[in-house]
Amino acid sequence: MAHQDGAGTSAARTAVYVVTGGDNVYLRMALVSATSLRLLNPGIPIVFLTDGDPSAAALIAHHLGEDVRVHCPEGLPPGNDPVRTSRHIKTQLASWVQAPFVFLDSDTLCVRRLPGVPPPGRARDGDEGQVQIGAVLDRNRGEPFHNDSAGWMKPLFAQMGWDHPTGIHLNSGVLFFNSQEEAVRLCDHWHRAWSDQVARTGQYRDQPALNHVIDALGLPVTVLSLRYNAIVAAAPHLARGASILHYFTRDGMPEEGTLLHRFLVDLARDGRIDQAAMREDLAAARQEYAVEDYGQEPEDHPEYVVFSWVTRSLRRGDHEAAFLHARELLRARRPGVRTLVAVLGLPLLALLARGVRRRDPV
Repeated sequence: MAHQDGAGTSAARTAVYVVTGGDNVYLRMALVSATSLRLLNPGIPIVFLTDGDPSAAALIAHHLGEDVRVHCPEGLPPGNDPVRTSRHIKTQLASWVQAPFVFLDSDTLCVRRLPGVPPPGRARDGDEGQVQIGAVLDRNRGEPFHNDSAGWMKPLFAQMGWDHPTGIHLNSGVLFFNSQEEAVRLCDHWHRAWSDQVARTGQYRDQPALNHVIDALGLPVTVLSLRYNAIVAAAPHLARGASILHYFTRDGMPEEGTLLHRFLVDLARDGRIDQAAMREDLAAARQEYAVEDYGQEPEDHPEYVVFSWVTRSLRRGDHEAAFLHARELLRARRPGVRTLVAVLGLPLLALLARGVRRRDPV
């Protein structure tokens, strides 16, 4: 069995996963993710926070070895709801693990070595050494560059009486904690807000409460570059140069054609993770990551999608976003007329978006 004990550490940065519900797809994704992390970051301490299911501990030990620590926190909520339990644990990370540590969702892959302290994504977020807590702006398919993805949270915020929109909207799938004091402060408020949200709305999502407390209390969270949490299905081009890839899941599985999906299929077929093959695939992903196919319809083609972002940004007068989208269009795999239009308009957009170098999130 994997070593089970308290999870505190104050040495090298620790990687933390939360898995509940025993042997399920989320645990297997976490095993794949942790394997990729270890391949690129040899010797990194890894902690799995679980609900105490012995089958999970056995699988972790089998695939990752006895040196990975498995810890079951005390005071878990009653009942047997793995989603609620996982959020209960996640919102209290600083109670179980000592900073510095990085939390990763199960549906992530590491494709590059992680830095000691990841640099901020924008100059105004401070110097590298001042990053106490780091996170990346949320992304979705409709708007991968700017902070427009919080709309789905509006009804919940209204129910809770929280201000919306928040100044920034962060994704909770990858979080860097470098200061234990600030980690404890954030997690204390995060867990209380999440618990109140569950009691009043019955919703277990952890991201709304995280963004609410950061915004309401002005907590010192630094916006990191997208490369530390590249949500590849939102815009695969943005994953170029990424250290951590983050996937969308449907019915518990990442989308077909993605690297993570292939690793999971191989694990189910072979009963093991082929680390040599994974190393080769991760090296290939570092060169140029792209989802195999956007879809069969013309509207799904990267050039069409990105050009629609350009025009929408121009309609709302956001010249900075238009510049970023137009520049991204140059990276489309099969450039055509829309790409030529973007190239011709790029110098003008650059003049209109003078602050783009300061705020470029990638």
